[in-house]
Amino acid sequence: MWPIYTIGYSGWKPEQLAAKVADLGALLVDVRFSPRSRAPQWTKKSLCELVGAENYLHCKDLGNENYKSGGPIKLHNPDAALDALRDVQRPLILLCGCKDHTVCHRADAAAVLALAFGASVTHLYPPSMKQETLL
Repeated sequence: MWPIYTIGYSGWKPEQLAAKVADLGALLVDVRFSPRSRAPQWTKKSLCELVGAENYLHCKDLGNENYKSGGPIKLHNPDAALDALRDVQRPLILLCGCKDHTVCHRADAAAVLALAFGASVTHLYPPSMKQETLL
């Protein structure tokens, strides 16, 4: 399996994100329950235009059902997400808005995929910050 990366777009510039997707040859997997944002550059439509529709996938199944309530993280339908992503033949970048992966559901989503696919996970931060790789 290809590696899995995660990005919280807070702190990134859109062009930096686009460059990272291109550099890694990755599929940007938007794991927000709803692909909307108050910041127009982070909406589904803008992200599709930014990286190209062929490099973007909204995956509600890896979204956190409790994102509005602040309740415990509950991935919507991880089994369906596994089925949808099983045949992808390139790196995945899981995208959410949260800056810190330790409090974001994208870390849980990445762990589910990594376990199922035998992949490594690297949490990416804006270019000015350090990267963290988990095996």
